[in-house]
Formats: sequence, structure tokens, C-alpha cells
Amino acid sequence: MIIRDELRGMMILVPLALAHLVAVASPGPSFLIVAQTSARHSWRMGLHAALGMALGALSWALAALLGLGALFLKFTWLYGVMRLAGGAFLLWVAFQLWRHSADPLELTRRSEGEAPPRRVLLSALRVQLSNPKPAVFYGSIFLALLPPETPLPLKIAALGIITLNEFLWYAFVAVALSRQVVRQAYLRGKIWIDRITAGVLGLLGVHLLAEESS
Repeated sequence: MIIRDELRGMMILVPLALAHLVAVASPGPSFLIVAQTSARHSWRMGLHAALGMALGALSWALAALLGLGALFLKFTWLYGVMRLAGGAFLLWVAFQLWRHSADPLELTRRSEGEAPPRRVLLSALRVQLSNPKPAVFYGSIFLALLPPETPLPLKIAALGIITLNEFLWYAFVAVALSRQVVRQAYLRGKIWIDRITAGVLGLLGVHLLAEESS
């Protein structure tokens, strides 16, 4: 009986892990922030950004597990308020990136010190929390794969899988994009890379605001 329950738990967690991994690997603002952090500073700073993304994902997943996703679906005005706030924040990030895109950058250990790890982590966390869509996404997954009678240990395992998926993916991005050849390429094209990143983030912010105003 115990073995059967464990197998049933695995049958729940495997599709959940795969669905989330596909979603987190899709390019978006989180990917851009981690990639830029690693290219500008180091893979260590990228790992702090990855940790911020993982903590943000854990926050949304926990909120969804506690019913926030269902709350957003029931009270659409609350979801709208969160999306407006998220859109405004993404526009602010885009503005700052564009504003400083032409600033010279020395990729040295001193330059790395200009971005304290705690600031990098919190900045990534704010980006991850700026869009409430993950709460609805996680809520939908949990509703589909985690029935109400799911034991607490399985729910905790689901949160752990989501957090680990998020961190490992962005850690991979951080390490891959911190290689010397990539850093040198970033230096050569910094102004355009920063402006393209700002443009994508800005468009995402405008998209969130436009959806709520239509």
C-alpha cells in the first residue's frame, strides 16, 4: 500500500516537473535579467540573480498553492491591479537599462563589486514578482495535477521541484553566458544589447498595461 502511494506521488510530480521546466525555459524578462547580469559581471553574480528568480517562483507557487491563483480568477480586478503594477515596474527597469546603455563598463573585479550580491538578488526577485501570471500558471497546474486530497509532503515536494527547476535553469544560463568570449562580445555590443533588453522588457510592460486598459 505504501509503495502504491509513493508511485502515485511520482506520477503526479513527474508531469508537474516537466510542465514547469518547459515553461521556465521559455525566454522572458527573467532570462534577460540573469543573462545580462552574468555577461556584465560574473557567473557568481548570475547565480545570485538565479537565486532571486527561484525565490520569486517559490513565492508565486506557494501563493498559488494557498489559493491566490484561484483568487485572481475569481476577482479579476485584483489580478488587473497586480498586472498594472507589474507593467509599471518592467517599464521602470527598461527605462533604467536604456538610460545607462551607453555608460562605459569595465568588466573587472572592481566593476563586479559595484553590484552587491544582495542588490542583485533583490533586483531579480522584484522582476520575478512583477508579473502575477505565474500565480495563475501554478494555480492551473496545481488544480490539474494536485487534487485536494494530495498529502502535505507531496505538496512540499512540488514546491521544492519548482524552486530547484527555476534555480538550476537560470544557474545554467548564468554560467553559460559568463564565459570570457561572451563577456567580450557583450562589451563590444553593450549599448545595443542593453537597448534590445530594455526594448523587450518595455514591450512586456506595455503589453501588461495595454491588456488591462482594453
